[in-house]
Amino acid sequence: MIFQYNTEAEYAGFGAPTRPPVYLKRPKTRPPKEEALTKMKTLMKSRDNADLLEHLTNDNFLSRFLYTRKMNAEASVHLLERYLQFRQIHPEIFVSLSVEDPFVQMCLRNRFPGVLPDRDRNGRCVLFLSLRKWSRHLFSLEAMFKALLLLMDSLQNDTKVQYSGFVFLIDWNQSSIYVNPKQLKTLIEGLQDCYPARFKAIHFVNQPVQVDVLLTLVKPFLKEKTRDKIFVHGSNLSSLYEHIPQSILPDESFNGSVPVNTCIQDELIVPPGPVTRQKLRIV
Repeated sequence: MIFQYNTEAEYAGFGAPTRPPVYLKRPKTRPPKEEALTKMKTLMKSRDNADLLEHLTNDNFLSRFLYTRKMNAEASVHLLERYLQFRQIHPEIFVSLSVEDPFVQMCLRNRFPGVLPDRDRNGRCVLFLSLRKWSRHLFSLEAMFKALLLLMDSLQNDTKVQYSGFVFLIDWNQSSIYVNPKQLKTLIEGLQDCYPARFKAIHFVNQPVQVDVLLTLVKPFLKEKTRDKIFVHGSNLSSLYEHIPQSILPDESFNGSVPVNTCIQDELIVPPGPVTRQKLRIV
């Protein structure tokens, strides 16, 4: 019930309402997320797509699409369709996508990428990649992409992460990394147009000149909103700290206060030796 005062009351002789207070019934409305989820499921049922129906009861998974598309049910279903289509087009990524993949494990254990224990001032989850110890012979772009997908999938079990989104930090250490144009297009297409997550910002530090060339190459594939989220800092870490507090950054590469060995998603680390098949596969 809402108690509504007469605005003339404060001018009355004794400060009492001149008329009896009016009680208004608050309309019974469903929470926006619940309403959007119901509408999304209805739309999924109306599509002639068996793959969609497989995810009908997985509310946590579906909510990732809703948060990404700001509770627009129609747009969320469209994103889900694109995601499923992307999986079919790229079996080399998804058929064997598992934390038990030894190359993926190597990436996760060595923080390619890593995740900060604390969120930024906007509550966003911060992922980082430092190329100081990167070797193309040990960490392929495909393995790092798989590790990234599994890491984000695990983190988004928390609905707060779904809502607040991700921030990426990349320390190039003046290194150059060869990227196959086809792989680069796949990565951009997958994350920008198909994957259910909110990407809020990408920060580059210590980038070589080649990165400027790389950004020029990928610019045509980036949406305007995505381009506006890219920040290039060079060696000026002070400008990075204006966006992300130095206190929550790793001590290695970013001169922060957090021990870099704590920046791992423990539940994705598989103990050495024979293990049973885990359920930490991407949905």
